[in-house]
Amino acid sequence: MVTIGVFSVTIKENPLSALEAFTLPREDVVPFSRFLLSEMHLDGVVVISTCNRVEIILSADHGLEEDFDEEVLDSFARFTGREEVREAAVTGYLGDNALVRLMEVACALDSVVVGEHQVIRQVKDAYLTAKQAETVDGSLRKAFDHAFRCAKRARQDSEIYEGALSMATLAVEEFQRHFSDPSHVQAAIVGSGQMTQVLSMHLAKIGVMNPVYVNRSVEKVQEFADKYGGAAVSLDEFLKGRRAVDAVFTSTASEEPIFTSGIVRARPKPPNGDKLLFVDLAVPRDVDPEVEDVEGVSLVDVELLRSRRHANEEAKRDQIVLIRSIILDTLHELRDALGKRELDRSLVTMRETGESVARSEAARYLEKQLRHLDDKDKELIRKMALGIGRKASKLPLRGIRAMIAACKAKGHGASCLDKLHETVNEGGHS
Repeated sequence: MVTIGVFSVTIKENPLSALEAFTLPREDVVPFSRFLLSEMHLDGVVVISTCNRVEIILSADHGLEEDFDEEVLDSFARFTGREEVREAAVTGYLGDNALVRLMEVACALDSVVVGEHQVIRQVKDAYLTAKQAETVDGSLRKAFDHAFRCAKRARQDSEIYEGALSMATLAVEEFQRHFSDPSHVQAAIVGSGQMTQVLSMHLAKIGVMNPVYVNRSVEKVQEFADKYGGAAVSLDEFLKGRRAVDAVFTSTASEEPIFTSGIVRARPKPPNGDKLLFVDLAVPRDVDPEVEDVEGVSLVDVELLRSRRHANEEAKRDQIVLIRSIILDTLHELRDALGKRELDRSLVTMRETGESVARSEAARYLEKQLRHLDDKDKELIRKMALGIGRKASKLPLRGIRAMIAACKAKGHGASCLDKLHETVNEGGHS
């Protein structure tokens, strides 16, 4: 039966530097997926990469070995040339554990911020990228379809997302710990993605006015400046220190740190005279860790924000239990769907095998015992043999359908399908 596996690296189990080593530039995600398909003889690959995790979801008709995660790790190291990834703490999930893991990620149960709204969008974007690159097979389509349904049901049936925190809200909370009166703070937001939109909304709510929007392309952040009454400046201009600010929020896709200790030392003093605060939400980091040693600077990064996770989990413990029950319900549905798909494929193989046997047997007899027949009679024999082969391959279907119905009535649909699939395959190879 097709095996689905999940290769997981998270900030819960690793320092931020380890997670950075696993971060792929967007343009490398599809080439790496195709490389993995070829190297491991897989049928499907989806790569989910966020500031908190890298999850690689795999499917293989031939099945996956227990140590498949080591093979993924080796392939990643060879593709990127980053030998340091071999030191990371990685986890491999197989079968049901992999399906549960995928649904936990989609439901934002394993995020730094439990119930974070942005996670489902990130999972959908990763799936769409893989689908467009044609690295998604039928098994992964069903797995992701059920994961999305599970996340939707969790949102409808639980309260875990009500007042949900996010990386942005945690970042703003850290900002408020440093500044007692946000209305007098000059803030800058570096980047033009979804995080910029969310940060802008939360900063506006607490009274931060006229933020400076910074990006390599000014045009990409001009709309934020127009909407929230701030200014849009180029990254080059900002790095040259022409804008004095009290706080810098940064979340870009840069592969190298934007703010080094040298650049930060050269910046003008903050307008309010307090420490210059950097809140780095990027992975890889936008702010070099050495910046923390610069006098008059405070640095908050993803690693610090994850320490807020435990209080968030405690507050939502009952809702987490509810969502786990939803995940288990969805798991049973998904196993039935995957089992039926595999059984259908096995039955097609059985029918094709029956037709092939009928053709070869007809050809054997026509060549020997029936070679005296004319061409018209030989063609009739061929058609008759093929018809018998097709009808014979359909004979087990009625019994199989009855067995499936009986198993489902007893709540054993998935296990029944597994056994039938094994039986059909054994029969096909005997």
